[in-house]
Amino acid sequence: MGGCGDPGRGAAPGAQLRIGRQVSGWIGSRAKANGESAGPPFFFLFQFDGVVRYIGKGKDLRLYCHMKEVRSRLNRDYRLQNIGSRLQQNLTKAALSGAKVIERVLVDNLTKTAAYKLEYDKLREYVFAGKRDQLWNAIPASIQTPRELQAFTERTQRPSRRR
Repeated sequence: MGGCGDPGRGAAPGAQLRIGRQVSGWIGSRAKANGESAGPPFFFLFQFDGVVRYIGKGKDLRLYCHMKEVRSRLNRDYRLQNIGSRLQQNLTKAALSGAKVIERVLVDNLTKTAAYKLEYDKLREYVFAGKRDQLWNAIPASIQTPRELQAFTERTQRPSRRR
C-alpha cells in the first residue's frame, strides 16, 4: 500500500499484522447461530492488478462478502447499470476483465473505535496523496484537501446566476 506506516497504529492491545488472512466460513455463522458476538473488527483492503482500490473495516466474513456478491452476480442475468453501489459496479467490471484480486487483512483485533479511526485516517491519507479517484470507497465529505476546500468555499461564495 506504500507508506502504510506502523500497522499497529490505533490497534487494540495484542493486535498483529496479518497478510492474506483466511477466515473459515463456518466460524462466523456458528457464532451467530449460538448468539455469540462477532469477532473483533479488522482493517482490510482490496487490490486489483496491484492497485489498492478499496479500504475498509469489518468483522467476521465482511472481507469476503463483497466478492461473494460479485461471483453470485456473474452466475445470473444482470445489468451493470442496475447495480446500486459504485464499489459493486467496479468489482464486477474488474472480475469480468480478469483482474487479479487480492483481499488482504492489514490489522486485526481492533476495537470498533480504532477500526473507524484507522479507516478514516487511511482514506484521508489517500485523498491527500492525490489518489481520491483511485479508490472505489465513498469518501466522507469531511475529507478534503486544502485545494478542494478552497474551491468549495469559492463556489459557495459566488453570487447565484439564477433569477
